[in-house]
Amino acid sequence: MRACRVILIACGLVAGCAEERRVISVSGGLQSISGSVGGERGESQAAAPKRSGPGENPWERIVAPMDTLREAGQPVDGRPLRRTLDDGSIHLICHTPRQLLVHLFETLRDGEMGLLEAQVLSDRLKEEYRALGRPESDVARWLLDNRKDIFETLSNLPGGEMTPGTYLETIARNTFRLTVPNARELGLRFSSLEFTIERGGFRLLLIS
Repeated sequence: MRACRVILIACGLVAGCAEERRVISVSGGLQSISGSVGGERGESQAAAPKRSGPGENPWERIVAPMDTLREAGQPVDGRPLRRTLDDGSIHLICHTPRQLLVHLFETLRDGEMGLLEAQVLSDRLKEEYRALGRPESDVARWLLDNRKDIFETLSNLPGGEMTPGTYLETIARNTFRLTVPNARELGLRFSSLEFTIERGGFRLLLIS
């Protein structure tokens, strides 16, 4: 039953396929590191766009032009959001929050810690860990240790930000929060994810 639920998470995601003090964990998570400052960097200032219509996601036309590698390399069979570059490395297409959730799920499921650290996690989050004298690899390790609860949250976001009933808000420059509806009633440990636009794509900033 668990395996079936995990497969449904992946299929659902792919098919859907001002300065502010932030709270990100002194005790080892992405929930309580104090002092993270958001909203001062990014290629452009973006606000959450209005939905254009069923199946449409206007993020693509806002973020895609920032991605200098979006047309490079070769598509990976069965992985439409991945490209294999000439040097053999993988480039993750991450132009929408939904695509970020796809990559978060897949890298955690497959134990791809290198890709997770380099292209899923935000530089801002990793800088917070380094500022505390902690290796940035602790972030990926925490996510891996808590992936069961993360997968439960993602299972309630099958279409990412396009999931009916979800609440997407702009909380700082290039920084957004996506909240699962009725998370408490559903018994979820994590109810929201925050992400930011960096290096031509969306990157994970916080899970809480």
